[in-house]
Amino acid sequence: MGDFMKKIKFILFCSLFSSFSMMLFANQQASVVSVQGKVEVQRTGSWIPLKEGDLISEGELLNTGFKSEAVIKYEGSVMKMGPMTRVTLEKLSSTPVKDTVSVYLKTGALRSTVSHAAKKTQQTTRSATAVASVRGTDYVMTAEGRVIVNTGAVATMSAEQYAASVNQNSDSAPKDGES
Repeated sequence: MGDFMKKIKFILFCSLFSSFSMMLFANQQASVVSVQGKVEVQRTGSWIPLKEGDLISEGELLNTGFKSEAVIKYEGSVMKMGPMTRVTLEKLSSTPVKDTVSVYLKTGALRSTVSHAAKKTQQTTRSATAVASVRGTDYVMTAEGRVIVNTGAVATMSAEQYAASVNQNSDSAPKDGES
């Protein structure tokens, strides 16, 4: 009976640890730091007004109106959306050593500040024409692909080059059953 109880305790421990790990490393939420004018998020097919303190999840579409702005924060990354800007938060993830933010900029412009922290923060902003990937930088990017670097450095490439590199990496990955 003693071995059986040890196995049960071990299974319970593994189950709890797995649940805790999933919560710790699960996709996170960004927070709305400030809102000026009309700022909305698309959820379940409807546009919902955002206010300071609201949370935004990975995959959600954000929109600012005419003469409107929003400041969004996720870990070591702060993003200021200008007027008439539409973005999708493609990825928000955090591990003990790295935070990752990926944004798709459909229209308008945004300014991002990625802090120099003990923990690595990587942000990638994509548009139809360009991709900017940064760490520890303050930059502005427009949907047309124009990038202005205020501090730090930004690596950019065309959207076509980015798509080709992503496709090349996925084509070289082993297929199911291959090693």
